[in-house]
Amino acid sequence: MLGPLTLWALAWAARERRRPQRLRETLTAWGFLAPATAHLALFSFAPILFALVVSLHRWSPLEPVKPFVGLDNFVQVARDPLVWISLRNTALYALQVPVTMALALGVALALHRHTRLVRIARTAVFLPYVSSVVAIALLWRWLYHADFGLLNYLLSFAGLGPVDWLGSPRTALLAVMLVTVWVQVGYQMAVFIAGLQGIPQVYLDAAVVDGAGAWQRFWRVTFPLLKPVTLFVLVTGLINSFQVFTLIYVLTDGGPLHATDVVVYRVYQTAWEFLRFGYASALAMLLFATLFGVTWAQFRLLGKRVEYA
Repeated sequence: MLGPLTLWALAWAARERRRPQRLRETLTAWGFLAPATAHLALFSFAPILFALVVSLHRWSPLEPVKPFVGLDNFVQVARDPLVWISLRNTALYALQVPVTMALALGVALALHRHTRLVRIARTAVFLPYVSSVVAIALLWRWLYHADFGLLNYLLSFAGLGPVDWLGSPRTALLAVMLVTVWVQVGYQMAVFIAGLQGIPQVYLDAAVVDGAGAWQRFWRVTFPLLKPVTLFVLVTGLINSFQVFTLIYVLTDGGPLHATDVVVYRVYQTAWEFLRFGYASALAMLLFATLFGVTWAQFRLLGKRVEYA
C-alpha cells in the first residue's frame, strides 16, 4: 500500500516541479488542510473502521479470546425486539425536529430586529443551548417531579391531578421531547436569523411595491430563500435526534418499561453494562447506516428543490 502511494507522490512532485507556483499553492493548501484531515482520520474514520472490525467478533473485556463470528452480531441485532423498540422510540423522538424548526423560525421572525430588548430576548432563548445538558436535565427532572414538581403545582390550580411525567410510559418520551424543544429552539433560531440577514432587502421591497402582504412576502420570498438554511437545520436536527443520550440517561435511564429506550442508550447499555462490545458495535453500525440513509434521502428529495439567492 505504501509503495504505490510513494511512487505516486514522487511522480506528482516531479511533474509539478516544472510549475513551481502551482506546487507552492498546492503544498500550502494541503498544509492548511492537514490538521483537519488528521483530526478526521484519527477521531472519525479510525473509530468507524475499528467499530466495524469489532462488530465482526465476539468481543468482551472479560474474555481473553475474541473469535471472529462474521455477521452473527448483525443477525442477533435484527432479531432483538429491544432494538426495534429503541428504533421506534428514536423515530418518535425525532418528530420533535419539525416542531422545533417551526417554533425557531417563528421566534427568528419575531426577533429579527436590532434593538437592545431584542438582543436580550435572543440571549435568553439561546442560553439553554449553551448550558450544561446534565444541569438542564436535573432542572427538568425537578420540574417534572410527580409530588413536588412545579408543573404539577401549576396544574393543581386548574383542578388537574398530578401527572407522573417521567414515571409513566405514556408521557415519559413526550416529556423528554419537550425538554429537547426547549434546548434546541435557541440554536435553530440563531441559524434562521443568520439566514434572514442574508436575504437581500431589495427582494422584499420589490414585493411590497407589487402589493404583497406580510404573509405573501414570507411565503413567496422569505421562505423559498431560506430553503438552504431549512435543509441544514433539518439534517442536523435529525442527526442530533438519533444521537440523543444524555437527556435519556439523566431523566429516565431508558425507562419506564423501555418507553424512552433509544438506539444510542441501547448501544451504551449493551457495551458498558453488559460488556458485549461486538454486539454494541454492530448496533452502532446499524445507527450509522440509518443516519447515512436518512441524510442521503433528505438531500435527494429536498436538495434539488433548494433555491439560492
